Amino acid sequence: MLIARKDKATIEELKEKLHEFVFMKDFGEARHILGMRIECDRSQKILRLSQTEYVQKALWIFNVEN
Repeated sequence: MLIARKDKATIEELKEKLHEFVFMKDFGEARHILGMRIECDRSQKILRLSQTEYVQKALWIFNVEN
């Protein structure tokens, strides 16, 4: 599960509530999810999502790389 929100305190609150019902592990900030690369620069308020690796893999599978 990926939880995203501006306010880190709200995220922590939600994680505590969810942990009451299910076993959870916190893996820190996400770098990849569902074939997308995630880049976040909080200081500049930038969030980038890239599917480059996903597209390259699809091209390789269908043998249309070139």
